[in-house]
Amino acid sequence: MNFPTLWRKWMAECMATATASVLVNGCPTEEFTMERGLRQGDPLSPFLFLLAAEGFHILMVSLIQAGLFNGYRVGRENTMCLSHLQFADDTLIIGEKIWLNVRSMRAVLLLFEQVSELKVNFHKSLITGVNVTDSWLYEASLILNFRVGTLPFVYLGLPIGRDPRKLEFWRPLLDIIRTRLSNWKGWDTVCLLKKEGGLGVRRMREFNVALLGKWCWCMLIDRDGLWYRVLKVRYGEEGGRLKEGGGDSSVWWRMLCGIRRGAGLGEGSWFEDNVSTLDRWRWMLDPIGGYSVKGTYKYLTLPTTPVETSLYDAAWLKQVPLKVYVFVWRLLRNRLPTKDNLLRRRAIHHDDIFVWEGVAVQRHRIISSSVVILLAACGFMSTSGSTFCSYLQTWFVTTSISLVI
Repeated sequence: MNFPTLWRKWMAECMATATASVLVNGCPTEEFTMERGLRQGDPLSPFLFLLAAEGFHILMVSLIQAGLFNGYRVGRENTMCLSHLQFADDTLIIGEKIWLNVRSMRAVLLLFEQVSELKVNFHKSLITGVNVTDSWLYEASLILNFRVGTLPFVYLGLPIGRDPRKLEFWRPLLDIIRTRLSNWKGWDTVCLLKKEGGLGVRRMREFNVALLGKWCWCMLIDRDGLWYRVLKVRYGEEGGRLKEGGGDSSVWWRMLCGIRRGAGLGEGSWFEDNVSTLDRWRWMLDPIGGYSVKGTYKYLTLPTTPVETSLYDAAWLKQVPLKVYVFVWRLLRNRLPTKDNLLRRRAIHHDDIFVWEGVAVQRHRIISSSVVILLAACGFMSTSGSTFCSYLQTWFVTTSISLVI
C-alpha cells in the first residue's frame, strides 16, 4: 500500500514492545512483554485490522479485473456490479452461481491468510444461495469448507433475505427491546438530557429521523460512494437528485425521500430549510462541522419550556462512578423505594411499616447525613460537590420523604 518506511518501523515497534500487567486481588503485577501483537484494548488495533482487511478488498478487485470472479449486477440495465461488502471483521461476498466463483473464493481466502498472517474461521463462515438447489450448495460447501446457511441469515445484527415491510422481519429486535425496557416508566423524564434532569436516553423516533437525515446529507456531499452509485442505477437521477422510485422502491428508500420532504418534525421541511448551497453544501445548524446526528437529534428534541439545570449540572460529574450518580438522579427525581413511593406502587401496606415518635423531624437528617457520607466516600466532596450538597440540603427541607425501616 506504499506506506513510508518510517511509518512501517513505527508500527513494528508498537507491536514488538507492547507490555501488559494483570490485576491480582486488585493489585497490578509486574509488566510483561506481549509475545505477539498488541495488548487487548489498544486503540491502534482496529486501525491496523482495517489496513489488513483492505488487502482483501485489493485481492477481490484483482480477481474481478482478471475475469476470475463474477459479482452480482444491479440496476435496470445491469450496469453496477457488487462483489463484496466489508464491515470491520464481517465480510459478505456476493456473486453468481458458477463454479469459477467457488474456486476463486477458496483461492483468495487462502491467499489472504498467507499474506496477512490472519486466520479465516471457515467453520463460522456460511454459503447461502438464492434460488439455488441444496445439492449445489452442499458440493460448494465441501470445496470452501463452509457450513450451508439458510435464508434469512443474520448480518450486522439484522436478518438478511426477508421482507422488511413485514412485522415478522423486526419482531426479534422488538422482542429484545421489549424485554429489556418493559419495566421502564416515565419515558418523558428518562429521555431528557442529563443537564435537564433526565438520564440522556435517546428517543427512538427522533434518533431514527436524525440517522436517516445523515443519509440524506451524504447524498449531497458524497456522490462517489458505492452506496450512492447503487441507488443511482436502481432508481435513476434527475436534476442532480435521486428519483423517488415509485411503488417498487424499498421501505428504507421511501423513508429517506420522506425525510427530504421534511417528515419527522411534524411541520415544515426541516431538512431542506437547514441546507444552503451558496458555494458548497452547508448545514445551517453547524456551517463549519456539517451535519451531525448528535446536533440534529438535539434540534429535533428542543424543549418547549425552559428548564432549571443548575442542580443537575452539579449531579453529573465525570469523576463520580455511574452507579453513584444514577442513585443521585433517582433521589432527585424521587424514584427511590421510599415509604411514599412503595405505598403508591402498592408494593407494601401500611401495616408493614414501623414508625416511631418524631420520625417526621428526624427523617431529613438521617437521609441527608447518609447521602453526604456516600458522596464523600466516592471523592465527590469537591467545590462542585459542596454546591451539590447545599442543593440537597435545600431539597430535603422542602420535600417530605419517609424511610422504610
